[in-house]
Amino acid sequence: MMGMIQISLFLLAASGFLAGPGAWASGWSDSFHGNANLTSTDFPDEVNPTNRFLETARFSFDDTLKYQKTFRVKFTPLIQADPLNYSPSERYWFDVPNGYFQILSSGFTIQVGYNTFNWGVTDGFNPLDVVSARRYQDPFAPDKLGAPSISVKKEMGKFSIEGLFIPFQRKSILPGVNSRWLPRQVFSTNSFTVPASFPGGGSGSALIYLPNDLSYSFQSDEEVDRALENNFGFRTQINGLLPGLDVSLEGFEGAGSTPAILVGASGNVLSETSNLIVIQANPLVNLTPVYYRQYVYGGSMVYAHFGMIFRTEAAFTRLISKSVGLPGDSEEYVLGIEKPIPIGGQDLTLLLMGTYARHADPISNSTTSLNRIFDRAVILGGRYSFSERLTVLASGLYDTESHGELAHVEASYGLTDASKIGIAGDALWGSPETPLGTYRLNDRASVSLKTAF
Repeated sequence: MMGMIQISLFLLAASGFLAGPGAWASGWSDSFHGNANLTSTDFPDEVNPTNRFLETARFSFDDTLKYQKTFRVKFTPLIQADPLNYSPSERYWFDVPNGYFQILSSGFTIQVGYNTFNWGVTDGFNPLDVVSARRYQDPFAPDKLGAPSISVKKEMGKFSIEGLFIPFQRKSILPGVNSRWLPRQVFSTNSFTVPASFPGGGSGSALIYLPNDLSYSFQSDEEVDRALENNFGFRTQINGLLPGLDVSLEGFEGAGSTPAILVGASGNVLSETSNLIVIQANPLVNLTPVYYRQYVYGGSMVYAHFGMIFRTEAAFTRLISKSVGLPGDSEEYVLGIEKPIPIGGQDLTLLLMGTYARHADPISNSTTSLNRIFDRAVILGGRYSFSERLTVLASGLYDTESHGELAHVEASYGLTDASKIGIAGDALWGSPETPLGTYRLNDRASVSLKTAF
């Protein structure tokens, strides 16, 4: 945290120095805007020892200092306060997703500083978006974490190539010990710390029934193969390869955007086989994040034709680290079709998406395994603006592999040009040992007020 604050103060001071007296006459310009968001969330089901109500204040700022078209300093701090949160680690949060110097010259774009990276072209499920670590206070809307990095991009007409280097990757921020987004009834894991008295010791698969007086404890992080050091990647893009067709290829080596979680618990063994231990756990359950090294490569395409937009991605993950308890290799595919339909003078935008994935490891239900809902998923969504002020969005996901379901609806109404009020709701269904079903008591409704300045 102190390092982040020091970097923020340095960038702020640099902006003030560069924009000092007489700077504007020399071709400098500055733009500043911010957003404030107050959200009240209610979870109808009581789940001890977690919050039923959350009251969150969130402020973000964007200050961009430019010198003509060749140089800029960007600084985007983010502050969040949730003082009534039962998890101390989630009450206050500060980050700088983007805080960098940028140089643009001769078709090159060079960025040095804190940055986040947005790869891929699909919404909801984006298997190529693997560069930035995330904060999982809300795993359905995680925040990306800025990391110290250097990126160089060269544009040559329709073609561009980009390389990036992250000397020290950020660690993901996992849900707090009293979060609703940790399993509260059943923990299904492939990374259970097996006592030495059991055959093989080490770690293995377990189905852990959790007690009502459950208490989680995070242990010190582990790092395999120096996974957080010297991460790097590349991306090439061709816009307009054919009329309406954009394609890209990506490759990245470094830490997975979420760590593996080793689970340690004691209790009564209900059954034991060579593949699975079933345990009725004692109240204390230990969680150990393990950062491992992998490489991911793949590609994406966007094709606009027939009044529709087709988006597709393919990603292939191969583990470099081979420690016990880590996930296996995987292949992930997604295809989305977007179609606007004119109704009542406005467009109803429909989205249909299908996903398919193959993983070497079985499905588990920890927060960091939520992407497994996309192993065999069908997603349908729609967005309609009844007026310039009122917009409604609804979507639904069905996990055909684990038979979980997720429904989401939200509406926003513009009070002024700068402020709007919103309501949203989520409902989840499924068996408690599955990625979605483990959170089936986390149905929620929220009201928010947002303003820009």
